[in-house]
Amino acid sequence: MIQGEKQYITFVEPHGMMHEDAESDKVKFCNKIKDIEKRLGDANMILNSFILTPTPYNGMTWIPRPLQTWIEENKHILFLEEGGEKYLPKLFGMMENVKTGGQ
Repeated sequence: MIQGEKQYITFVEPHGMMHEDAESDKVKFCNKIKDIEKRLGDANMILNSFILTPTPYNGMTWIPRPLQTWIEENKHILFLEEGGEKYLPKLFGMMENVKTGGQ
């Protein structure tokens, strides 16, 4: 996504989360990519990653309840069960509002 001088490069992976946990490399990638962004040193290039999971929120037993908003904002996991009309605006809104250089 390009807005003015800013370029947002976003990796989106469809991935089931039933057998993953908070320490999974896939889950932690949303933080690692911010380290890569910082090393690039270009304030106009914003890197993000998200997981779009078909696993229902209630199927993710490793998440303390009720933390769906926290999991979306801090782990960048969005739930397909909500439907595109809900998770797509979240994804694009979070792309623009994520802090650069680490979270």
